[in-house]
Amino acid sequence: ILENEQFRSAQFDTGFVAQTPELFDYQDLAPEGERLSRLVAEITAKGYNPYVQLGQYRVPDAPRMPEFAPVLPHISGADRYAPNPYPRQRGEMLEFLRDSKAVHFTDTTTRDMTQSNTGNRFRLAEDMLLGPYLDSCNFFSLENGGGAHFHVAMLANMTYPFTEAREWNRFAPKTLKQLLVRSTNVLGYTPQPRNLMNVTGEMICDNYHIVRCFDFLNDMRNMRPLAEVVLSREDVIFEPALSISVARGFDIDHYLGVTEATLEMVRHISGCTQKDAARMIILGLKDMAGICSPTFIAQLVAAIRKKWPDLVMHYHRHATDGLFIPAVGAAAKAGAQIVDTGLGACVRTYGQGDVLATVAYMENELGLKTLVNKEMIAQANFVLKQIMPYYDRYCSPYFQGTDYGAVSHCMPGGATSSSQEGAMKQGYIKLLPDMLRFLAAIRQIVRYHDVTPGSQITWNTAFLAVTNAYKRQGEKGVQQLLKIAETAAVTPEDQLTDELKRQRLEIYRDCNDAFRNLLLGKFGRLPLGFPEDWVYESAFGSTGWRSALAGRTEDSPLDHLKDVNIDVEAHACADILKRTPSDEELVMYLNHPGDAVKTIQFVKKYGDPNRLPLDVWFEGLKQGRELQFTDSNGKPHQMTIFRISPVTDHGTVNVRYTFDSQILYQEVKVAEGHAAQADLAMADPSNKYHVPAPSNGDLWVVYVKPGDIVKAGDELFNISIMKQEKAVLAPVDGIVKRVLKTADYQLTRKMTPVREGELIIELAPCPTVCQNAECGKPLPSSAINYCPWCGAKVEKQA
Repeated sequence: ILENEQFRSAQFDTGFVAQTPELFDYQDLAPEGERLSRLVAEITAKGYNPYVQLGQYRVPDAPRMPEFAPVLPHISGADRYAPNPYPRQRGEMLEFLRDSKAVHFTDTTTRDMTQSNTGNRFRLAEDMLLGPYLDSCNFFSLENGGGAHFHVAMLANMTYPFTEAREWNRFAPKTLKQLLVRSTNVLGYTPQPRNLMNVTGEMICDNYHIVRCFDFLNDMRNMRPLAEVVLSREDVIFEPALSISVARGFDIDHYLGVTEATLEMVRHISGCTQKDAARMIILGLKDMAGICSPTFIAQLVAAIRKKWPDLVMHYHRHATDGLFIPAVGAAAKAGAQIVDTGLGACVRTYGQGDVLATVAYMENELGLKTLVNKEMIAQANFVLKQIMPYYDRYCSPYFQGTDYGAVSHCMPGGATSSSQEGAMKQGYIKLLPDMLRFLAAIRQIVRYHDVTPGSQITWNTAFLAVTNAYKRQGEKGVQQLLKIAETAAVTPEDQLTDELKRQRLEIYRDCNDAFRNLLLGKFGRLPLGFPEDWVYESAFGSTGWRSALAGRTEDSPLDHLKDVNIDVEAHACADILKRTPSDEELVMYLNHPGDAVKTIQFVKKYGDPNRLPLDVWFEGLKQGRELQFTDSNGKPHQMTIFRISPVTDHGTVNVRYTFDSQILYQEVKVAEGHAAQADLAMADPSNKYHVPAPSNGDLWVVYVKPGDIVKAGDELFNISIMKQEKAVLAPVDGIVKRVLKTADYQLTRKMTPVREGELIIELAPCPTVCQNAECGKPLPSSAINYCPWCGAKVEKQA
């Protein structure tokens, strides 16, 4: 009532309530503190936090981490209020970088380091502890957003990502904030139309100061809409990045050509000369797999510096191969002004190397100058040391340690661990060495850069090929596939036998839709042109490869993507939320609709989870311990859990606790009841009418319903496997008898988990159908003479 403008202006009478029915359209929410207490009770009863999407990583009576009570060193006034040495305006900043004769550092601790080593689970709550120290370290920038971090902030941290960005600018106001985007994919996993890129780009520029943008094909046309938005802002710096791999054809001259294409794009947008364009941007060198040798990266930087002496370069690489410090040092010595590093306390395997060790190497061994505040970095490191054990316990990759093999398989940073862990969870750990060998071979056949979405395409191609070869012929089939792939990758066409030419068609027979779209040019122009025709025959089959060749395009996907109707999407979002979404919520929804809705609904149900201590977020509250926390308004609260009842027959427990001197009860479901659902229906491999899930994944759309007539090769449903779509086709002609699981993500914004081999659709032999092309419906009997649906005469076959 108090928010109603008519009431506030006193323009009402005694019939006001009856005449204003919308007053009753509200939900009475408990105060945030009470809602957060329910979240704590739920986590405590389960023993783990289901919202972080890490599975059941502990049980209620498992040993606990110590209570999280970090010691925060005092930041002196001299450090806290010391001005940052870097100007804010683009022109002044770039001039400063060119003239300083120093090496500058971007800190990646709270973005790429957590993406690579803790699955992006590092929360805003811990950012707020660490950020003020990082803000006084004299870093060039703090990378704190973008990439998969944008998605996982919603998926697992239940945090609005742009609210997180605004908070960063509040508690760390001095240092520039940097974000990573994926050209046409922006902050998602699939190409977006121009108007959506523009809407997202404007919100990015309102909250960040450096925008690094890469394209896995190095097709600079794909980042143009975003470049137009960023280059229109004097207070934001555009950093187009070259995706760098080491492979046949990806040499120094090739990357000089990509750099020239990048500057030409900037020149056309800004209406200036190429020389002036080189003074308007920072050029990112994105060695995402950490595979460039010190010699190669030094040669590349020197070649770019020679051709464009005013171009500021920023080198990014990972530590996977163990050569981080010498490679970064070589890039800086050759003329790269900015490098990426992280705090030593979070250096593990797949992210960047330690900033202080890198600084020492540059200053003491290479004679280079830096501007960083080493004492403040040491203080920040001490704070982070107290935080990381909790993330190491629950979020660290299963596979760890230096992996020099990355120089062969070229999987980037955190994708190395997450992909390999995915193979383990799918039950194929024994095939992992074979998958990596297959990766090393096929990246010599179809050449692009293994960074999102390329890394997902490459990994899924290898995973599906090797596992399906194993399913068909066991270990013998896998070894035969590897031999074929490795031979085909290095043998010239005129030296191949007819037998090997036939065998190589097995390489891509199990590929997914994304790889086929890549071959068709739907992601953009491939860096070294289309692959040979046999690749299409392998991927599309003997009946579809010629039409695939005819349908190829070198256009940018932006040329064919229709603008999204943002008003319609806003209305759809409002229908789900039962209210009008905020501008930030709408951008979240447009980029990741399902997880955005989940996050919005979570925050409504529980409040801001960043108000809870780190140990409570992962483990819940130990019985008898008094928890004190403050809500978003700064109001203090107290909570103590007294008792958790035994599990009932329905799989629930009752949590009894006090909250602000009130005794409350919370019922929590912790197990399946005795009447749990029956075991999954599994497909019979010998039954050609059974259509199973090809792998563990998420069913997102089913195209058929019982009674539909299908032809062999028709798409029945589609599964998302490791963020990539896999179409499942009808193996034979038939009629749909049963649909055991269904999904429609576009309508519900929800996917349905499925297991490998689970029966999704059961077909039956195709009945006789009406021969009238306008009817085509099944006939109830072969003995009838006229179709009961349309009346057409049924022609009897001899």
